[in-house]
Amino acid sequence: MTLAELVSLAAMVGGTGDAAGAVRLYRDWLAREDTSSKYFAWFNLGVMLAEQGDHDGAANAYRAALADNPSFAQARINLGRWHEDAGQVDAAISEWLAALALLSTQPEAPAAYSVMTLNNLGRLWEQQHDYASAESVLSQSLAIDPAQPDVIQHWVHLRQKQCAWPVYAAIPGVSSHAMLMATSPLAMLGLHDDPALQLSAAQSFVLRKFSDLPVVPAHAPATMGDGAQRKLRLGYLGGNLCVHAVGLLLADVLEHQDRERFESHAFCYSPEDGTAYRQRLLACFDHVHRVNRLSDAQAAELITACGIDVLIDLHGLSDGVRPAILARRPAPVQVGWLGFIGTTTLPFIDHLIADRFALPESQRMYYSESPLYLSRSVLPLVPRTKPTQTVTRDAVGLPDKAFVFACLNNTYKINPEVFRCWMQILQDVPESVLWLVDDNAPATKHLRAAAAQHGVDSSRLIFAPRAPVNEYLARFTCADLFLDTWPYNAGSTACDALGMGLPLLTLPGKTFVSRMAGSLLHHAGLEELIATSADDYVARAIALGEGSERIQSVRRELAYVLTSHEFADPCTYMREMETLLSRLTSLPLGRVA
Repeated sequence: MTLAELVSLAAMVGGTGDAAGAVRLYRDWLAREDTSSKYFAWFNLGVMLAEQGDHDGAANAYRAALADNPSFAQARINLGRWHEDAGQVDAAISEWLAALALLSTQPEAPAAYSVMTLNNLGRLWEQQHDYASAESVLSQSLAIDPAQPDVIQHWVHLRQKQCAWPVYAAIPGVSSHAMLMATSPLAMLGLHDDPALQLSAAQSFVLRKFSDLPVVPAHAPATMGDGAQRKLRLGYLGGNLCVHAVGLLLADVLEHQDRERFESHAFCYSPEDGTAYRQRLLACFDHVHRVNRLSDAQAAELITACGIDVLIDLHGLSDGVRPAILARRPAPVQVGWLGFIGTTTLPFIDHLIADRFALPESQRMYYSESPLYLSRSVLPLVPRTKPTQTVTRDAVGLPDKAFVFACLNNTYKINPEVFRCWMQILQDVPESVLWLVDDNAPATKHLRAAAAQHGVDSSRLIFAPRAPVNEYLARFTCADLFLDTWPYNAGSTACDALGMGLPLLTLPGKTFVSRMAGSLLHHAGLEELIATSADDYVARAIALGEGSERIQSVRRELAYVLTSHEFADPCTYMREMETLLSRLTSLPLGRVA
């Protein structure tokens, strides 16, 4: 039997559902034949074994193919994926680099092989936070095939994370329109203070990624006859019920649930981070269902079986989202909260928890979700528990007597306009420094270079590495004023800074995400910390940096809010949330004995 006949026969056998029979055909042929084309058969066998879940067998088949033909790049590409799945990052990178080297000597090889390998490297290097290497290989991939919106999406966000400005740099063959339309919803939050562009980015992303989701009509909320009463069942769906920006906002309020009237279920696909905080957070729920290993359909079936009345999505369009669960309409009412500060355009998320400062009525047209308005800030502000760890300025490299401006936001939220304002502030407050997150080496390098271009000694930028929660919170005691970013404000970080007693200066814009820090300050009555323009932001920061009595006065006002103001009471926040959610169902609620 020739190789071509083998391939044809195995395809026919496999097409009947007899995958094991097709594998036997390949094994028998390989045992008998001794031809120069055996490496093709080994490769096909490897693909079939991988499809059947025998990944180790597949890897051995790829190795056999390479033993017969060391120049067979496709086998190296697949073997690299096996190493990645096995957690062997260095080995995967080594295989893919070797595959690229082989392909560079094989002009007859399809360009798709190089594109696939470059994209694999880009994905893995991004996961390893080697953003510069990831950007480089994705640039090469786009040079070969510019029509890759998913690759453009990652490339744009990689430049954001590195503070590589302008973010929308030129790529041959990629139009500025294509770049804008491929920008992810998350990246768009930090690039443009335009609700229409954010709506467009979300819609484009959803159409590109989730166009094949099942369409299930909404069903009516649960009702009870004869005046019967039961607890309202609330479900919380997310992969961030852990030490995560969203997860860290939850425990303080969820601990105050009215368990006599509400029954809470967590449908959790979060990583087990082993922290005490995760255990505290999970203890907030009456029932915890781990759905990590369940398919989307199985998870939806479980939610339905639990009789959930209102399902609260904690992800939106952020990383790790599982929209196919929500698309199956496992609950009659589905609500977005905290996970994504913008519209998702997902038709199966009915409502969005917001407040009228952060999401004014005039902006509702840009949201597919119907807003449910709290009378307070949508971000829950509570006094942070005093960390057990003490951090001194000396320990984190800050000068003892300087005025410390801080911005501990993610680097992708920093943009040239914000940075220009910061440099003007440093120039006008000579005895001051700016404290930033040392997120990745390229970003730190680019920010130092940008400072020098603005005529500011780059040594006045001090970078803090990421730290565990206790140390992270304790660091806020070392700063004098938090300088917020726009159009992507601090969210969870703003709550942490204010909750630790550190004043925060912000500039609200037109979008939800650009107004969330302003919402915190507005509802706290700290209007002095809300700027009206970029120039006003600079002027207020300089005035606070130059006047010790003024900053101390603001600190006293913040301390009063945290200790005496109803706005900082998590129990009040939770009662209002429960009232909002209970109005979404016709279920008559009452206290259950």
